[in-house]
Amino acid sequence: MASKNTNIDAMPRVEQFQNMFIRQNEVGDKLLNEINVHEDTLAHAAKNNPSSIHRNFFDNQNKMESGVYSFLPICCDFKNQIMIFRLSGC
Repeated sequence: MASKNTNIDAMPRVEQFQNMFIRQNEVGDKLLNEINVHEDTLAHAAKNNPSSIHRNFFDNQNKMESGVYSFLPICCDFKNQIMIFRLSGC
């Protein structure tokens, strides 16, 4: 997008998108890591003692779900902002 856009006025907006993209990748990676760690914990507990799997292992799942559900609208908004920027011809 930046290589097509030589308009100097557009460059700050392109840089803002780049920073937003970097931040969203960081947040997405963190969420994915939390999910993987939780999955490993559950698998380990189930393997070592199948009768020990109780509801308390899933308590943290609600927090992760909340994180994912709050992250999705941010991603959609970001995508919409980029599309509007591209269509504006800046």
